[in-house]
Parts: sequence; C-alpha cells; structure tokens
Amino acid sequence: MIEIHVVATVTVLPASFAEGILLLVAYVIGLCGTLLVIALLGQKVVGKARWIANPEGNFKRVLGIIFVLVGIAIILGLDKDLQFWILENSPIRPWELDKGFIPAG
Repeated sequence: MIEIHVVATVTVLPASFAEGILLLVAYVIGLCGTLLVIALLGQKVVGKARWIANPEGNFKRVLGIIFVLVGIAIILGLDKDLQFWILENSPIRPWELDKGFIPAG
C-alpha cells in the first residue's frame, strides 16, 4: 500500500489592506527593537571579554586543542557512535516530536 502525504501551506490574510500594513509595521518595529537590544548587549559583552581575543592567551590554546580532538574523533568515526548513544539513551525521542501534527489515515 502506498501512502501519500501532502504538506499544505496555510496563508492567513488580514481583513483589510490597512490592517495588513499595520501588522507588518508592528512586526518590523518588534524585529528592529530586538536586533538593536542584541547589538547593544553584544557590545558590552565583547568589551568585558577582551581576554578571549588575546592571541597568546590560554583560551585560544584550549580551544585549539578541543578542535584537534574533535577532528580526530570525526576521522575515527567516534562522532557517529556518540550520536547513536545519545539517541539510544535520551529521554526525548526526536522522531516522535511531530507525530501529532500529521493525522493518521
């Protein structure tokens, strides 16, 4: 038996053009405000974390060692073993998350 699943996109149109423009403007203002807050807070965080950018600092050395170890693990295939272990032992079953979205039948 062949099952065919259809994925549909639902578009909700506002009652009037003016309402649509108002909703769009509200969305843009909210998005711009959020990005502005992130940018301003990001500057403060970068200002306080100058030690991360130090080329002779321990942070860069430790990060380099971690990258080398991760690269070796990928070459040896240990990343796949880790992914399998996480899937087997995780209380969250990712393949079941969207189970309720598509009706059976």
